[in-house]
Amino acid sequence: MKMVTTFNKKDLVSFGNYLFQQIKSGNKQVSPDGEHAVSDADLRNWKEGVDRVRNGQVRAKMCCNSITDNIESANVSVVLSAVTAEGQGENSDYSKWTPMADLSMIIDNGTPARDFFEEGKDYYVDFTKFNK
Repeated sequence: MKMVTTFNKKDLVSFGNYLFQQIKSGNKQVSPDGEHAVSDADLRNWKEGVDRVRNGQVRAKMCCNSITDNIESANVSVVLSAVTAEGQGENSDYSKWTPMADLSMIIDNGTPARDFFEEGKDYYVDFTKFNK
């Protein structure tokens, strides 16, 4: 059975911009004749991103820059910043959409989150809109 999906002009423009960014960032290869094939995976990845935003969700990719023990307060300070566009690939995409972001957290000792973060490691940070 064949699935039929309809798209409006706004969706098609959004998908075209998504593909352009994928090619520009090096995540999608262009053949020597300047053409490239669009795959089901391209459409699924674009739609997943669109659906997240429509459902009130945004994802950022951040790197843990520092972890500081606060012995007197019995906690740690964790600082993350948006990933940078070094080279090609996923970080290049994320840095385009979130070029600057900082997140500081204080996590109490004795909690599972205390040992979760590692300096120099990347993390996805998901934001979900809270509707009362």
